[in-house]
Amino acid sequence: MLRCLPYVSGETGSGAGLAAGVTLRRASLATTFAILVAIVGLPQLIPGLLLGIVVVVAAATQFFRRQLGGITGDTLGALNQVVETGVYLCAAALFYSREQASVVN
Repeated sequence: MLRCLPYVSGETGSGAGLAAGVTLRRASLATTFAILVAIVGLPQLIPGLLLGIVVVVAAATQFFRRQLGGITGDTLGALNQVVETGVYLCAAALFYSREQASVVN
C-alpha cells in the first residue's frame, strides 16, 4: 500500500519516515521474505492466505484512496493488524481441523 498511495499526513505524521524509506526494491524484498517464511511455516495455507491478503489490501487501498486520498500511519497500522489477525485465524482453523480429524480417526 505504501507503494500505491501517497502519504497524506505530512512530514510530522507517525508513518512519514517509513513511507519515505520504502522503495520498490525494499517492498519486494520484504514481501518475498514474508512469503518464504509462510511457505516454511504453513505451506498448506499459502494459496488461501495470499488470495485473502491480496483481496484485503486491494480493498483497503481503494477505501483509503476514496476516503482519505492516501494513507497515514494509522491506516498502515490498522491494515497490518487486520492482515495479521486473518493469518492467525487461518492457522488456528487449520490446526483445529487437523485436531478434529485425528480425533475421528
